Amino acid sequence: MIHIPKAQDVFDKDGNIIVLEANEDGGDDGNNVESAANAENQWQKYCGRCFSQLEWWADAAKRHKEFVDPFDDSGQRNAP
Repeated sequence: MIHIPKAQDVFDKDGNIIVLEANEDGGDDGNNVESAANAENQWQKYCGRCFSQLEWWADAAKRHKEFVDPFDDSGQRNAP
């Protein structure tokens, strides 16, 4: 699972990254203004790290399954 705090403020309804725009007068209303390329690059890096971790966990689970059968019904895994 990829956690994205305030996802409604990060992505639009089509899943594109929302980039804050500077006001015409050059102010930013107290928001951090960043370029579209920079915002997209940061989110791609974040999601890339998340998917790398997911791949690592999937591989670890696959390897562990070779030693411990998760579907073993010996009763040790079941609560009373």
